[in-house]
Amino acid sequence: MAEIDQDPSPHRGEVRAKPGVGLWRPGLSHWRLPLVMGLVLAVVTAVPYVYGYAAQPHDQVFLGFFYLGDDANTYL
Repeated sequence: MAEIDQDPSPHRGEVRAKPGVGLWRPGLSHWRLPLVMGLVLAVVTAVPYVYGYAAQPHDQVFLGFFYLGDDANTYL
């Protein structure tokens, strides 16, 4: 029979876990880059629509189309 290693010290390159704490705990730090990039992308893509709404003429309404607006607005 093979003996099971009873040595409580971690092997080379491993870190001992604190008592009562799992070896891997997902945290917000793993999601920081995707969340920040998603927020930046949302803000950058919203800028033209905010400008279109802010720069609309007094007697017209901006419906959100930049390319072929007259044709695309007929389907709304």
